[in-house]
Parts: sequence; structure tokens; C-alpha cells
Amino acid sequence: MSGRFRLPWLRFALLAGLGAGIAATARAAEPPEPLPGDKIDDRSPIPPENPKQTVDAARFRIHKDKGIYTGTLDPKTRVVKGGIEDNRPLASEKQNADEYQALTDVMLHAAQFSAAELAEHGRRDLTPDDLTFDARFQFRLELIRFEGNVARARRLQPTRSLEEAGFKELFEARLVPEDESPGYPLILLLSAWPEEFPKLPAMTEGKPAGEFASIDRWAAFGGYSFKLVTYPGPGADPKQPTGAGWLKGPLLIGRSLVAAKEPPPRIALDKSLRIFKASRDYSRMKDSAEFWEDWSAWNRLILHSRRFTEEQLEAAASRKIGFPQLLENYKDYRFDLVYFQGVLIRVVEGKCSKRLVDAGIENWYDGWLIPDGEPSGHPINIAITELPAGIEPKASMNVRVAFAGYSFKLRRYESGEKDSSDPSKYVDKKAPLLVGRSVTVLQETDDATAWWREGFVPAVVGGVAFLGGAAVLMGWLFRRGDRTARAEIEANRHRNPFTQD
Repeated sequence: MSGRFRLPWLRFALLAGLGAGIAATARAAEPPEPLPGDKIDDRSPIPPENPKQTVDAARFRIHKDKGIYTGTLDPKTRVVKGGIEDNRPLASEKQNADEYQALTDVMLHAAQFSAAELAEHGRRDLTPDDLTFDARFQFRLELIRFEGNVARARRLQPTRSLEEAGFKELFEARLVPEDESPGYPLILLLSAWPEEFPKLPAMTEGKPAGEFASIDRWAAFGGYSFKLVTYPGPGADPKQPTGAGWLKGPLLIGRSLVAAKEPPPRIALDKSLRIFKASRDYSRMKDSAEFWEDWSAWNRLILHSRRFTEEQLEAAASRKIGFPQLLENYKDYRFDLVYFQGVLIRVVEGKCSKRLVDAGIENWYDGWLIPDGEPSGHPINIAITELPAGIEPKASMNVRVAFAGYSFKLRRYESGEKDSSDPSKYVDKKAPLLVGRSVTVLQETDDATAWWREGFVPAVVGGVAFLGGAAVLMGWLFRRGDRTARAEIEANRHRNPFTQD
């Protein structure tokens, strides 16, 4: 009987426990009651897009898929005909009707906006080289902002198509962005000239363009990347637009320039630039178009570091980043300005590219420096453009220096260590590559060195002098005693030692 009653009670207990558990779970799933004074967060985890930004993006965007931009693919020959053609001057309607119409299209589109609007909404992570090498195709007809010095400008007669669209004249300006070589300017095509800038010479009747005028004013510009255009340099043959003497530059189309005050030099680099993100590590600097991002970043670092003295660079550089961090966690410190002291063991002179020569930099120096506190003696590689007094390029040296430079990349180099698997080869190693302006020769001023120079060395010299003096004195005393002894022996040589005086 007792067993019959035990089972129902057991069932009841289990059901009651299960119900209590479900209730507790339900209570736990409910949001807690807010405490008095707490604010309820009404923010959405995924906020909606900014409607203004969306509208602005649509307003400024050019639809790139038009045939006048891309050209037409011939199904038989598989060759693209028409469209915008790079590495040539701007085409007339007879030369390339597509490009001629594309120019009119983009000029009309840019004229809808003010120069300030275009400059405000243009993307800011590109450099002129992004619009020069193969990457330019992905940025065709993108709205881009640049800031720099307007070197010169002139008036142009508009094409017939643009005249019919209401353009009375055009303007061509050459702009050199910050940290770029003056020999490689951007070419800007504008429909208006800012009143704040100097007036340009009028065009002579019957001529398609006026004379260039020197401007030398700082400005911001927003415009659409159109093509890589060629233009005649000194000694160019006008009949051979792709021959010797012709220069190349990115052509951008906009409304006008925005006068701006030149900002004070910013010692920190803008790490958001696309070329900085695209440069490669572990590679040797090969002189080929494949490595153009590396060379573009290199040129920019050289030009940027030349804007400051070595003292300014050293004062602003971080002393918290050491050799191990640059070697093991280099991605965290890329393009940071860092400081080292150590021993300069080698300097080799190199010739600069034409781009840097145009900027007034003839030579650069490839140096190797062993940082203080590096127990294995592994070096860092430094690139500088000036040598201090007393230092000349040598394959081997031992000079204590300080150096401040921008961390560029990890560079592969061939060490002097033989490869154990193949003694005919040397082991490849990695070294941090830093770019700066110069080095500062150091005098030994740390406490340990001062003790060595002012305490230990004089003590050793004094000790040696004392020992030398003591040796001379002892020698003199011994010789004197020897002479006295000899004289006494000589005086008593013939006396009978057994007789008494």
C-alpha cells in the first residue's frame, strides 16, 4: 500500500519543480526593472543611414557606365574603341568623339556645384600616383579632394560644344599637393577663376590659350578624375604627343579653386592614405611598376621628412618604441616617428629618382645602425638625405649617433651569415626600414661612459705612472746600494778576517 501512494507524490513533486523552473526561467528572460534614476537606452543597435549623406552621394556621383566614358567593345576584334583614352592629350571631336563628349558631360556635371561643395565632399585618401599608375582605372570619374600650392595657371578657349552649353572660357591650373614633387603637378580644368587669386593674362585673339602666369597660392580643390593626360615639356615635338619631351599628369575637372591658408607643417603623417596601406613588407625595393605603391610612399616620406630639421624630428619622435616592437609588431607602428640611439656601422650613397631631383634632392644615403640595448647586434636600416659634418659614406665605420625617422616597412636583406643548407648562399634576414632627414653625432655623455672616461681611465693611467716611478726609484736605490756594497767589499778584500783591529 505504501508503494502505491509514494509514486503519485513523487510525480507531484516533479511536476511542481518543473513548473517552478519554467516560472523562474520566464522571470529570468524578462528584462530587469530599471532602477530609479536609470535612463532607458532608445538607440538602435544598427542606426539608419544619414539621409543627407545618401542624398549628397547621389547628387555628386557620375554614372561611369556610359559608352562615352568606357568606349565600345568590337565583338569581332575584341578591341575597345572610343571612350576616354589615357596617355594622350585631350581629344578633339574629330580625334575621339566619345572623349570629346565625355569632357562636356563632366564639365556640365561639375558646374552644378560650388567649388566649396566639391572640395568638401571629395575623397581625401588618394595621391597623384593613385591617378597615374594602373590603380587610376578604379578611380576614374570619382570626386577627389586635393590641397596644395597652385603654381601657375592660364586661360583657355572652350570647345564649341562647351560654348554652346554656356561656357565663355575655361582655365587650366597646375596644383602641387602637399608632400609632392613640384615636377609632377596635377592638371586642373576649371570653368571659373577665383576672384581672390591674381588675374590671368587675356588670350590673344585667334589663339586657343593665354600665357601661363605664376600664382604661388595655397588652395583646396575638389574635382573629378578624368584621365592621365600628356602635355608638352621642354623640347617636345607637338606632332608626337607620345614621344620624347612629353610629360604626363592626372587631369581633374572641377568648378574652381577654394582659396585657403597654408596650414602649418604637420610632423605626423596622414596614415589614411591608400598608398601607405598598399605598400608591401618583407620586399626589396625593386625599380618596377609592380612596386609603384612602395616607391610612391618612399618619395612621400623623403619629401615629408625634408620639411623639418633633424632637431624637430628628434623632439617629436617616440622613445617608447624599440627594436623588438618594430620587428615583431611592425603593423602597429607603421609610419610612426620613432627615435633611436646607437652605433652607425655603414653608409652607402645612392642616386635619387628624377622626381626627387626635381624637388631639389640629388642623393640619399643607405645607412645601417645597431641600436643601443640590442644584444644580438641586429641592425635597423635608415634612409637619410643629409650627412652631418665628419661623416662620409663608408662600408665600415663605428660612430655613435641619434636618429629620428618614420617607420616604413620591414626590409629583406642579405646578411653575412652563411646558409647552413647551402654554404654558397647567405641567409636572408629582416630589418626595420626607417626614413628620416639625417643623424646627429653624439658625444659620450651617459653616466657609465663618464665614469669610464673620468674615473677608470685616469686611475689606470695614474696607476701605471706610479708603478713606473716606483720602478725607477727602486732601480736607483738598488744601484746605489750595489755601489756602496762593492766599495766596502773592495776596501776589505785583503784584510785577514781573523785579526782584530
